[in-house]
Amino acid sequence: MKIKKSESSNINIFYTLWQEAIAYHKQNNYPVFPIFPKEQILLEIDKGLHYSVYDKSDELIGFFSLALEDFVIWEEQEQNDAIYIHRMCSKRKMKENNLSKMVLAWGYEYVLKNKRRYVRMDTWGDNKELIAHYISSGFKIKRYRQLGHIPELDSHYDNILLVMFENEVKKYKDKQ
Repeated sequence: MKIKKSESSNINIFYTLWQEAIAYHKQNNYPVFPIFPKEQILLEIDKGLHYSVYDKSDELIGFFSLALEDFVIWEEQEQNDAIYIHRMCSKRKMKENNLSKMVLAWGYEYVLKNKRRYVRMDTWGDNKELIAHYISSGFKIKRYRQLGHIPELDSHYDNILLVMFENEVKKYKDKQ
């Protein structure tokens, strides 16, 4: 498998994968993320902050967004020493192949190359299955944060309990 910067020509594939994930979450009564505007994803692609995951036969099987700062969520912990993984999504068949673990490993390498310290991400605190999945993929819970209404965030963040994950890359290197 390989990860590389996304191409705008794949926007319809990204939307199909996202819609499949939404249907799966609805079917299983999990929290459901909204569909993000195509313009937002295209802007991330243009900035080089959207990544695609391909299998051995070069089929696009997943994607995620990368942020280099996240002051709104991480507040005082944001020290320009982390990367943030957002909107990770994969084909349903990839769940067993653990795309999350692969993205975390990619994140470690990215952090090392770019002289940062942490890989971070967040999700809804009431999505127990996803939290357990991320933990089994190697992510570590940093803290829980109860949000109110934060105008800078999309409305699906309003008044939710957020679980925040953080992995220090130094610890990863020590285990190698």
